[in-house]
Amino acid sequence: ILTLDLSRYEALMREMAFNGKWLPLIEYLVQQMETSMGIRDLITGEKALQAFLNVYLGLSALYLVYSEKELKKGYADLVLEPFLAQYPQLKYSYLIEIKYIKPLGKKKELTPAKLKAVKEEAESQLDRYSRDEKFQKAVGSTALKKLVLVFCGNRLVYKGEVVFPPGDKIP
Repeated sequence: ILTLDLSRYEALMREMAFNGKWLPLIEYLVQQMETSMGIRDLITGEKALQAFLNVYLGLSALYLVYSEKELKKGYADLVLEPFLAQYPQLKYSYLIEIKYIKPLGKKKELTPAKLKAVKEEAESQLDRYSRDEKFQKAVGSTALKKLVLVFCGNRLVYKGEVVFPPGDKIP
């Protein structure tokens, strides 16, 4: 049973929207997910995780949340487009790429090489999606944060933000 504290959720969402502090909200939602999702819930892997996050990120009126939004001939897992018509003061928008690695047996471990490959694939996708002209117009002058979330089963094994090297122009 999911027991989401809505006042805490809204405070975390506001921190994400106005201050770019996304990690506390994601960690809170993942904690809720870990306690509420069973093994059978994850039969569809990434899709189940994506659906969970889509629903709970969409509880706030600050963002228009899209799942599998077509951007630059690909499909972004989750897009948090700021609802600028209602909240013109919003400062951040988000692209989230979710990767799912099937849980391994007791003797097998998730190797750093496998994690690195999955992370790099997600980063490449996010870079491409962020270059979509219609999307850039929709997010206006907000700062775009591109997030990679890698799960092994229902455990979040990597969470990170794609940042450009110093001096590199953000598209």
